[in-house]
Amino acid sequence: MGVRSGVLACALLGALTQAGHAQGPTEATTVLDSIAVLGNTRVPAAGVLATAGLATGKPISYRDVQRALQNLYATGQYEDIRMLQGLANGKEVLQIELLERPLLSGWSVRGVERLSEGSVRGKIKLVPLRPYDPAAITRAKASIDSLYQAKGFYRSSVAVRRVDQADGSVRAVFDVDEGRRVAISRVDVQGNQHFSAGAIAGHMKTGPEGFFWWKTGAYKEEQLAQDIADRLPAFYGEQGYPDFRVLNDSLQLAPGTRKAALSLVVHE
Repeated sequence: MGVRSGVLACALLGALTQAGHAQGPTEATTVLDSIAVLGNTRVPAAGVLATAGLATGKPISYRDVQRALQNLYATGQYEDIRMLQGLANGKEVLQIELLERPLLSGWSVRGVERLSEGSVRGKIKLVPLRPYDPAAITRAKASIDSLYQAKGFYRSSVAVRRVDQADGSVRAVFDVDEGRRVAISRVDVQGNQHFSAGAIAGHMKTGPEGFFWWKTGAYKEEQLAQDIADRLPAFYGEQGYPDFRVLNDSLQLAPGTRKAALSLVVHE
């Protein structure tokens, strides 16, 4: 809900207190003679009032106004809403001023090279020709960030640009900076008493980079999940420790580099 609408709801409450009839120690009401709706282009006035739940000839309180604001904002159609109440020619009039969100004409993704563009686009759940929704944009950005982190690109970032179009609509552009994939420099283990950290790391596919070209140390979240759920329990089970489990795993990035240390806390 916009700041203006909250302030105006309080202002309207003051107007209701002056114009209305007390219904209790903290609530007052007034009866509206007329309601005007301004700024609506996509939804007719009758639809706006039906959603708001406001009508003439019936007592309304500040709670009704707050509920009307919440109902209108919940549609996702409006960027800002103002409600002004007062006397006009001896009549109680409520004026609802709407600032509609622009329609989303479409969206695009730029900068994807190391992952498939389809996998990145699949994280964006935006529907063209619906009102531009900043919350949905934020969710899409977070989903892309999570996808890159799961693939080991902890240095990636996503910026979203809102591009105004000539017809009044907007377009969302997701600019992806993939950075470089994080490489594991070492594996630290806590809680191990029977096997060294090196022996434990030797039974994982996730391991530190080494001299040979195939030991890249590339971090992949799915691969680590298999190490934790399958490979390490299998190794310990074969050695007579069926209750082994990994209690915690974390990745510590070295500042200014693509190197990271993988830390495991285990219960043997």
